[in-house]
Amino acid sequence: MTNITAKDSPKNDAEAITQPWLLLTHRSYELRSHRGEICFPRGRVENNEPNEEIALRESFEEINLLPAAVEI
Repeated sequence: MTNITAKDSPKNDAEAITQPWLLLTHRSYELRSHRGEICFPRGRVENNEPNEEIALRESFEEINLLPAAVEI
């Protein structure tokens, strides 16, 4: 995996990144469970949806990542 240096990073434009990347979130220490964990955006299953749909929905809900901007 290649790291993007600060000078090469786009400014608030994730679509400009042309290499594969992985997104993790840091859970708040104020939560009841899994405090402070580093994790994938993920939540509850709604209506028996597939894992890919859960990941896309939760990523949008938690960090406003548009599903159209994601390649699985």
